[in-house]
Amino acid sequence: SPIFFQSCDISFSIFTSLDLQEICLHDCKAHDVDFSECNLKGADFFRTDLRETRFAFCKLDKCNFRKATNYLINPLENSIEGAKFSSPEVLSLLDAFGVDIDSA
Repeated sequence: SPIFFQSCDISFSIFTSLDLQEICLHDCKAHDVDFSECNLKGADFFRTDLRETRFAFCKLDKCNFRKATNYLINPLENSIEGAKFSSPEVLSLLDAFGVDIDSA
């Protein structure tokens, strides 16, 4: 069964190159976590603060990022097909393209 974290602080953890399909982090603090090269297909990051967390060359297909905050995901180096995001945080996906977004 998948790993489940509820209202936990997993900051500064390293999960590099692991198969963590369907991992659940609900209402968590996950600052400066390294998920580089992980298979996170179907993971659920609902209402999790992902400040400074690294998603590099990850499989993020069908992940739930609704109500998650402070994530930086480069869609050019990560697979995000079918992932779910909330507005306005979803605009951070455009950072990889160097566009300037006017918030007015």
